[in-house]
Amino acid sequence: MAKLGLGAPDTSRDLLERLEGAGKLPPGSTAKFGLILAFRNRIVHLYDRVDDATVFEIVTEHLGDLEQLALAYSDILASK
Repeated sequence: MAKLGLGAPDTSRDLLERLEGAGKLPPGSTAKFGLILAFRNRIVHLYDRVDDATVFEIVTEHLGDLEQLALAYSDILASK
């Protein structure tokens, strides 16, 4: 983020907002990927409250979103 001149984000969602605002992520990325990052935080910090059905749904129905986010981050990192 520093190399992009966007400052240090306070949260994962803030990271998405800054990258989207700078045109590094497509419009709508914060809304689309924000839920994925929120679920990641739940897994890390509240793992005892994660149900198998939700994990299965994300992996089977939103895997493309995860791949898209990973590729976007990879492209951003490679461009600097």
